[in-house]
Amino acid sequence: MSGWQRLRIVLSVLLALTIIVAEYKSFPTRQIAFDSLKNTIGEWATCEQYNDDMKAGRDNSSTECSTYSEQHVAEKIKGQVAGNNTLYERQAWFVAERFGLWAGLNLIAYLIIITCRWVYRGFRPKAV
Repeated sequence: MSGWQRLRIVLSVLLALTIIVAEYKSFPTRQIAFDSLKNTIGEWATCEQYNDDMKAGRDNSSTECSTYSEQHVAEKIKGQVAGNNTLYERQAWFVAERFGLWAGLNLIAYLIIITCRWVYRGFRPKAV
């Protein structure tokens, strides 16, 4: 193995470590998944609260929810929850995206090295 190949392996490992350190805090946890789901169903949860207040006879000034029936709101919430990825799926996608980033950057570096070697060979004197 030549020194250039060893250098490429070392830089590849350093790149992987850099990606891991940079993205460590954004790895999907239960809290992040819960917050995402909460943001996704936030509007419909407001409408569900509106319907509950109307049934109980309490005042609620959420006029945008008055056009939706209780059944419509419940179906929308169920649809949003069902369409949301599980924690395992989120984590798998997170790892796959970061691996793709690492592999893509390595591929770009490899292509740059191959191109530079090709250009360098073009400037060498021809053997007689």
